[in-house]
Amino acid sequence: MSNKFHFITLSSDLTPRQNSLYLFTSKKYNLNFYYPRKRNIGLKLIDLFIILIKLRFKKDLSKKFIVGNNSIFITLLVRALFPKSIIIKDIGYFVNDIKNLNFLRKIIYWISDLSSLFTSDMILFETFAQMERYSKNSLISIFKKKYRVFYAIEGEIKKEENKQKSAIKNKFKFLNQNKSINILEDDYLLFRGKFNYESGVDLLANIYSSLNHTKFKKMPIVFLGNGPLMEKLLINLKKLQAGRVVLITDYLSINNLNLLISNANLLFGQFNNDSLRLKYTLPNKFYEAMINNRPYITPNYSSFKYLSRLGIINIFNRENFLSEKFDADLKKLFFNFLENANLFLNQPEEIVLIESNGDFFKNIQNLNERNLQI
Repeated sequence: MSNKFHFITLSSDLTPRQNSLYLFTSKKYNLNFYYPRKRNIGLKLIDLFIILIKLRFKKDLSKKFIVGNNSIFITLLVRALFPKSIIIKDIGYFVNDIKNLNFLRKIIYWISDLSSLFTSDMILFETFAQMERYSKNSLISIFKKKYRVFYAIEGEIKKEENKQKSAIKNKFKFLNQNKSINILEDDYLLFRGKFNYESGVDLLANIYSSLNHTKFKKMPIVFLGNGPLMEKLLINLKKLQAGRVVLITDYLSINNLNLLISNANLLFGQFNNDSLRLKYTLPNKFYEAMINNRPYITPNYSSFKYLSRLGIINIFNRENFLSEKFDADLKKLFFNFLENANLFLNQPEEIVLIESNGDFFKNIQNLNERNLQI
């Protein structure tokens, strides 16, 4: 059987998940990468159709395809032109997990999702929690034999790009202060992600400002990102000036990003627990914290629990927190978070501290190897 696959998306600008899937599968199989070069969505589909037509008339062509998760209706085109092909579809998440879609877009996405389920041979979900949820859905559970999980570990992208040299930046200015933090020498806490409703960055700022004074409250807190909540975040950050705030909105190279993450004392997760998608998927910041062996404070979403059962991560709550494992100041910060977080969260949620158990990158890659046996 041929070891060649065709990797197809609607854009050459791959999302982190698509990029990770491409890198992972390119080590296992001989991949050809195809994408339309037009910008308009209608023209993209026409361009893609022409690409597939050309492939159809090639001799000794492999009939195995991997389809990216933002590629609407591609599986229909592939199945129509290659009826006996093997199609792996990275579904990502379903339309009912996405808020703020108008009615027409919801219909389009639902048709796309359902067509993918019918026409694909393997469906890739983001986590086991997400796969289990849709395995119980009465409308689509009939397809559950096709379901698999691919953990798109962002670290794979970083390991590839770390080979590139870039200037190291280790000093960042405090907000509204003529002083700087040296991330190679100073202690600090880190939130890294989009400044939007889903990330809960405004909730984190409120929670943090309510904490009691401890060693961690006196530490600088670094917010790395950008987004529509920037103005609201700046208002909330004024409350944190006693603890000193660093706001980084500029682009950081992969090397500088890794440096910032690996030297942080602690990373914060996403605190908007009003998002269905977040309850069943894993944010990139979680992968980054685990790869760099950093403690990670977050609401205890379902997506973490399967990895805990496998022994890949350890989850600590009020009952099982090991005082001998963590220093006294981290314990104070964590228990302080437990007391204050639910004052601000949209729904009551258990707050936990997560750490990796062993070589996280290797353990996740081994898990992906078992899940993606073709």
